[in-house]
Amino acid sequence: MFLLKGKYLFISIVVIALLSFICLRIVGCSPNKGIPSEGIPPEIEKYQSEWPLANKDYSNTRATQDSNINSSNVWSLGISWAFDFPAVSEFGAAATNPLIANGIVYVQDLRSNVFAIDLESGNLIWQKDYDLGVLGPNGPAIGWGKLFVAKGPYDVVALDLRTGNEIWSTRLSEIETVGIDIQLTAYNGMVYVSTVPGTSSSDFYTGGQVGIIYALDQKTGNVIWQFNTVDSEDIWGNPTVNSGGGAWYPPAIDTSTKIMYWGIGNPGPFPGTEEFPNGSSRPGPNLYTDSILALDSNDGSLLWYQQVRPHDLFDLDFQLSPILSTASIGGQNIEIVIGAGKLGKVYAFDRKTGEIYWETAVGEHQNDELQEIPPDTTIRVLPGPLGGVETPMAISDGIIYVPVVNLFADYTSTSLVLDTFDIGAGTGEFSALDVNTGEILWNKQLNSIVLGGATVANDLVFTSTLDGKIYAFDKTTGSTIWEFQAPGGINGWPAVSEDFIVVPVGMGPKPQLIALELGKGTPGNGGAVPFQADGIISPGEYDHQQKYGDYELFWKSDNTTISIGMRAKATGFVALGIQPGTLMKDADIVLGLVKDGKAEIHDMYSTGNYGPHPEDTTLGGTNDIRVFGGKEKGGYTIIEFQRDLVTNDKYDHPITSGVNKIIWAYSQRDDIQIKHSTRGYGEIIIG
Repeated sequence: MFLLKGKYLFISIVVIALLSFICLRIVGCSPNKGIPSEGIPPEIEKYQSEWPLANKDYSNTRATQDSNINSSNVWSLGISWAFDFPAVSEFGAAATNPLIANGIVYVQDLRSNVFAIDLESGNLIWQKDYDLGVLGPNGPAIGWGKLFVAKGPYDVVALDLRTGNEIWSTRLSEIETVGIDIQLTAYNGMVYVSTVPGTSSSDFYTGGQVGIIYALDQKTGNVIWQFNTVDSEDIWGNPTVNSGGGAWYPPAIDTSTKIMYWGIGNPGPFPGTEEFPNGSSRPGPNLYTDSILALDSNDGSLLWYQQVRPHDLFDLDFQLSPILSTASIGGQNIEIVIGAGKLGKVYAFDRKTGEIYWETAVGEHQNDELQEIPPDTTIRVLPGPLGGVETPMAISDGIIYVPVVNLFADYTSTSLVLDTFDIGAGTGEFSALDVNTGEILWNKQLNSIVLGGATVANDLVFTSTLDGKIYAFDKTTGSTIWEFQAPGGINGWPAVSEDFIVVPVGMGPKPQLIALELGKGTPGNGGAVPFQADGIISPGEYDHQQKYGDYELFWKSDNTTISIGMRAKATGFVALGIQPGTLMKDADIVLGLVKDGKAEIHDMYSTGNYGPHPEDTTLGGTNDIRVFGGKEKGGYTIIEFQRDLVTNDKYDHPITSGVNKIIWAYSQRDDIQIKHSTRGYGEIIIG
């Protein structure tokens, strides 16, 4: 850690005392050209209860208590409206965070097009088309009657907030392989943005590129100051081969001090080239890559930096938006800043000095600390270049929420091995850390990579995965409260306001921005329709719904009974196992099918890890299904049944308040002795 202090020079001349303040900048900043001092934009002040910034607030907490969404009603979320993105780029249609202010959603797609949409109705208010592809993330910033966005990889523009008309445009890069991939930030009369060393997956880190942070005058677009995130004019000795730095995510800003905190990207080439293996073209730590920087937002002067990964070989950036918080350390409340990135570690720093208080590794790690790969050797590294902590964290009530990607990469000393690099092989985790110590309080294992960030609404924390699954966890315990299958894959982050959570669903055949609203779930009106075991799942018949691919589960309960509906894209049986033990052993199974137009139900019990599943009555128990029915139609099998929450049969597991683990399955055949074709795990939650 290095702390850099300004120097003050006082000169007295006979009668008149003249006070001069001279800022000795470490990295070249343009001269002060009348620095604005407008503080927080009025829109952000006025609509702070909505979602006016990329990460909700300048501290990047990504947490709201102003929403109506909580664990008691999250089950009723359903799609209120969907807005189709008109075009896609290299990584889908949307890798961004929508903004919400004054009941209007502002969002940008990966073709740089900008949309203003009414939150309540989903109606388009205005649209600004640029059709210029970027890698992302990208996205707008609000302030002073304007919406600021990047127009393609090279320009920043200001749009009229009411009409979308362009007010000014400023080009930041004249180099084809240096561009903008960041959601902008508006503060203190300026717009903050950074370039990174590449504009497409084919030209990143090809040599001679550096990332630069800029502050633009919000009124004119003129550059007020700039900060080079590479501390070497010759890019660590080889400007032809080397490159690096830049910021991918918005900074945190302490509005009481006007100090901003940036996470910085990695150096290149990684891991090296044929001529320069193991990063030998760039000896030394390669500052300020893989660092957190504290900059004065007024003039861009560097106050301190802390590098967490010197001479990075594996593209393990420290790129995420830092989070401002306080922590109890050594019996004192300390102002801290929290950072993380693709290196798969979370750090807590002293906000004033950069001192590290704790660090915690999350996710899987293998060979990632190596500084040299032997010649003619291939090694496997975790996290890989698309692993670790890829998307924004959140914090609430002393807990940090961390979305994690476990995705390996193979390397030689000179290159990434592309033949074995497979995004589909990745898995995810979601971890909760104690802000005071970094201790992991709970951790969830997920089947797909987690690219949906972390977002807190009251007592829930949300995340989402590349396969389109949205999760709501109890923010204290980590229990799964709700799941929702979106219509496509997700690599963007939501905004929450009032009854809505607005999610970019940027992957898949029909990328959309979807607005989930309380009371719009299917089923959705608190079980107002009486339960009937007729094989027809009617809107309002159930209180809760979970969707697991082509298997859907519906339920509602009272003080004594539970009514359940199972629907699967199957021509054979559908089944549900309650409270499974190891694998399937000891699962209390209810299996239903429709044969020759007639529904059958079987109350069963699994005596082994993979069966068999004899009837309860065969084991000396009882059949405790009170009523059942079913239909087979249009390639789907639907079974409905009712049983007591607690029975007197030792082969029935009690269904209790809280989380009840389940295993589900379905088959394309009606023979109950045949193994299921598809199965998975889930939860029934009784509130």
